[in-house]
Amino acid sequence: MHDLGVFSFQRLRSDLSAFWSQKRVPYNPQYKKSTLMKNWILNFINDERGAESVELGITGAVVAGGAVAGFSLVKGKVIEKQEELVDKLDESTAG
Repeated sequence: MHDLGVFSFQRLRSDLSAFWSQKRVPYNPQYKKSTLMKNWILNFINDERGAESVELGITGAVVAGGAVAGFSLVKGKVIEKQEELVDKLDESTAG
């Protein structure tokens, strides 16, 4: 007998008979597409990568919005104080 290593005709025959004896489902491209889309949507919903980044981005936007709103409220008072200082400086240098 020839030594064929790990290859054996008996194993090939049993593997082929097991393969052909499996129950077959007719090919249906629409079924495959719908299954793939369903799996993709479920994976997308369950995927939490980047969720922390989104949360940090939203928090940053809220803090920045609060800072803008706060500065807008203080802006009028700062302008009034600045005008008072300019008037006092003008009075002190004029006379």
